[in-house]
Formats: sequence, structure tokens, C-alpha cells
Amino acid sequence: KDNFRDRNLLERLEFKFEGIPNPNWIAGFVSGDGSFNIKTTKVRTGKVQLRFAIHLHIREEEVIKGLAQFFNFNDTKYIYYTDTSVAIQIVNTLDILNVIIPFFDEYLIKGAKRLDFIDFKKVAEIVKLKKHLTEEGFKEILEIKENMNLKRK
Repeated sequence: KDNFRDRNLLERLEFKFEGIPNPNWIAGFVSGDGSFNIKTTKVRTGKVQLRFAIHLHIREEEVIKGLAQFFNFNDTKYIYYTDTSVAIQIVNTLDILNVIIPFFDEYLIKGAKRLDFIDFKKVAEIVKLKKHLTEEGFKEILEIKENMNLKRK
């Protein structure tokens, strides 16, 4: 402020989260701010972690808590904090298979993020069938992962 005394500064509007209006709101929000990731080791067959996450500024903590509540993840094991951010990260395979994937099958994500969800779902099916424990299945996961998110061609 000291360096811009000749400027009229606007006060930041206070953010007030008023709940999730409907499930389609979540699908739209995730289309912009969500991520579907696959974490693997490159050398050990079978080591696969599915991760659905949303990272926001700490001032939007109530949104993250609202999402956790909406999905009935009422304990805080999926909410993570830094000094400036807050995130919800779902890594439990059963929660992903039984809650996250069925939700986004019903309430569709739009845009390029939809392609990441489709790939995420393919990997989840491989894990569900325990094919990730085979060299062939693990290799398939690595190939899918190599073309997701920012690596998508």
C-alpha cells in the first residue's frame, strides 16, 4: 500500500460459502478446480494410489469442508492444510470406487478434465480387479498415467 499511495485500493470482498446448491455444482466446480491423479512407483509392480483432490486458498476452507460433508467424509482425514491453502484429497480406494466414481458417472464433468476422469476410472477398474499386481496390468497403468493431466496429447 505504501508504494501505491496515489491509487484507490479496493477492499477484498469477503467470501461467504453458503453451501452446495446441487450435485451439478460440484461437477462444474471439479471441472475447473479438481484433479484426478495416479501415483505409482516406476520400479515396483502393484504400488498404485488413486487420488482425487481439490486445492484451494485457505480463505475457501468452508468450500472444502462442504465438499467433505457432501460426500459424507465427515472426519477430517481427507482435509489437508498449509499456511496458505486447504485441500481435500481422497486416496482410499474403496471411497474412490464406491463414492467418487459413481458420483461423477452420474454428474458429468465437462471439458478436458472429463478425459482425465475417464482414464482415472480405467485405472480404478484395473486396481479393483487386482490386475495392478501383475506386470502387464501395472505397465498398462503406467501408460495411462503417462498421457493424463498436463501430459495429455
